Amino acid sequence: MKILATGSYCEAVHEDVPPLKALVESATGSSVRRIGRFIQLALIGAGRCLKPGTAPAGTGVYLASGRGDLEVTLAVLRDIFERHEAPMPLSFINTVSNSACYYLARTLQINGPSAFATSRYAPFESALRLASL
Repeated sequence: MKILATGSYCEAVHEDVPPLKALVESATGSSVRRIGRFIQLALIGAGRCLKPGTAPAGTGVYLASGRGDLEVTLAVLRDIFERHEAPMPLSFINTVSNSACYYLARTLQINGPSAFATSRYAPFESALRLASL
């Protein structure tokens, strides 16, 4: 297995969380609409280590998280159970953490396999195991 790149983004948060839209555009060279912080963070991390169109054909995307996209999932569940409303279609789709892989593949022009692993302990190692399969 050949790992082309790994990436991350970390920032100290004191009061309000910082906006990420400009960082996504800076890291990837494009603006992506209708996504939450989780996908924005994935795009920033990946975009800082791999520019669009530079990956060899068939490059895969393997993402890992200790908890998945909890923010969007909680918002959708709030819509359904507290407000008794149907969630917005894109919000519902984005509850599937693998949607982050889709946005990465589309933005970075990668067309290989993709998978998302959620593991409370050792998420990075879980992504490596998944990629090796």
